[in-house]
Order: sequence, then C-alpha cells, then structure tokens
Amino acid sequence: MEEIFPCVPLHHALDAQAALVARQRGVTKEEFLAAEKARVEAESREAASRGRLVRQLSHNTYERYIALQRVRAACWRGAARLYNWTIGVLTLGASRYDLAALSAEALIPINAASLVDELLSVTAHQVLIDGCFNADPHPGNILYVDSVHPPKLGLIDYGQVKRLTDQQRYDVAKAYLLVEAALRIDPKTDPQADPAAHARAKAAIARHQFETLGVKTEKLDPGVAYEQACVYFGRMDAAWLYPLNVIQWSDSVEARDPLKDISACEYLVMLNMTTMMIRGLGEMLQQYRNLAAVWAPTARRALSEQPGLLETVEAEIRSWHEP
Repeated sequence: MEEIFPCVPLHHALDAQAALVARQRGVTKEEFLAAEKARVEAESREAASRGRLVRQLSHNTYERYIALQRVRAACWRGAARLYNWTIGVLTLGASRYDLAALSAEALIPINAASLVDELLSVTAHQVLIDGCFNADPHPGNILYVDSVHPPKLGLIDYGQVKRLTDQQRYDVAKAYLLVEAALRIDPKTDPQADPAAHARAKAAIARHQFETLGVKTEKLDPGVAYEQACVYFGRMDAAWLYPLNVIQWSDSVEARDPLKDISACEYLVMLNMTTMMIRGLGEMLQQYRNLAAVWAPTARRALSEQPGLLETVEAEIRSWHEP
C-alpha cells in the first residue's frame, strides 16, 4: 500500500532546528552558528594534536536526550492545559497558554548520529553491493520525515547516478579494507605502531592506487597516494587535514604530485564526491566518521561474493606485520 508522509528537505529541518536553539538561548541564529563554529574549531585543533576524532554525541546519547525532551515537552503541555482549564477559565480566557505555540517551540533534536550512520550505510550498500549509487546526495536531495517516530529519511533526485562493474566494486572494497587496516597502525593514531608494518601498508596502498585502481600521476609518489587514500577512503577530520581544510589539502596534494590520467578510474571522482558530501554533512553536525571503518563490514560482504577474494586481501594485510 502506498504511504504518504509529510516531510521537508533535510537542510530546511536543520536550519529550523538551529533557529529554535538560538531563540531558546536568546541569540540570533547567526550568533549561535558562529559560536558553535569557534567551539568545534578549538576542539578540532586539540583532537588533531592527539590523532583522534573530535568528541561527538553517540546514537544512544541522542536517543536518551530526545526521550527526556519529549517528556519535558509533554509535562509543559500538560501543565499549560491544566492552567487553561482553571485560571484560564476563571479569567474568561484573558490568560491562556497557546498549546500549539508550546509544541512548536519544544526542542526535540534530530538524532544526528543516527542520520549520518543511516546515510553512510545506505550509500555503502549502493556502492559496494548494488554497484549503482546516487552521486549527488546533498541535503536538498534528502528528505526528513519527522511525521513518524522514529523519523525517517527519504532519498530523492537520482538524476546523477553512477554504475560500477563487479570488478570495480571489488577493487574499491579492497581499497577500504586496506585503508581501514593501515589507519589502525598509522603513527597519527597509534604512536606505538610498528613503523616497518606501516611502511609496508603504505606501499601496498600505493600499489593498489596505481596498479589496480589505475590512478596516474606525474611522479607516482607513494606518499601522496597513501595520503589521498587515507582521506578519500578513510578520515577527513582535523588529525589528517589540520591546519588545512579539505579544499586546501586537495590543492596541496595536487601541487606535490599532479594527476596525469584518471581515464581508467573516472568512477572514483563521483564516488569520492559522494562520500565526501555525506561526511561533510556529518562534520557540520559534529558527527565525524572513519569511512573505512564504517564501510569495512560491507566491503567484506562484497569481496565474499567471489571465493577466496576476501581471504587474499586479509592475508595481504596480515603480511604487513610479518618480519
């Protein structure tokens, strides 16, 4: 049966929530957003110095806070309704609460952690399992359906779609698994990591970039290839980019080793644009993700389609730690 739910574009829902928080704090929306930006930048600098992701609220923390706010809003409405039927009646309606206005001003936050996780999960399935994904998932193409509980997301406007062959899916899945393993032994995240194992990880990722994915640069610099893979397939938080933003970082790696030919891997352009768009939304919501870690289970599922393929990749990763 067809179901129709009232909904709004995600960016409208987020903008409305920012405006509501600002009103409750007695500041303008612009002042609230500026203060949040300054706070997040300060936390990013601290996180970058320790190689960690910026502090963020988890799905369960959001759910507990949302439940608390729902109870709080219900209590306020109950108290207002009682007032209206007592004092309000005695004053012949001269003193009454507007229940609709109270409901509109109740701050029931969007679960940003759940939102980002769901978008990344759906996209992982589209890319690594279906081999067909929406390459333009900006917030205007995401609908927020808050007329149901829990709220749902709607994905629309599949006008810019990219299809992947099975081999491309497997190559990309391997890239995510290699990066996921490499980031765990990178000195930025683990100062005690074995430098020899990390050197082998960097070499393996560079080979995969150049020989399997078909990325061609002027210098074929393995260091630049590793750095690009870490950001495009893994992390784009402050630990990897600070003090640059992602645009400045992209210009920096291009200057060090310019791209020469991507005809063999043009699909990576749309894939990276898609994942960075979603992760950018996550960073705006203070929900930072290691993409390789999030997509690793789906990547393993994709490689498991071909007998022995996953085992070969896992054996290669284990070889990094062999003397």
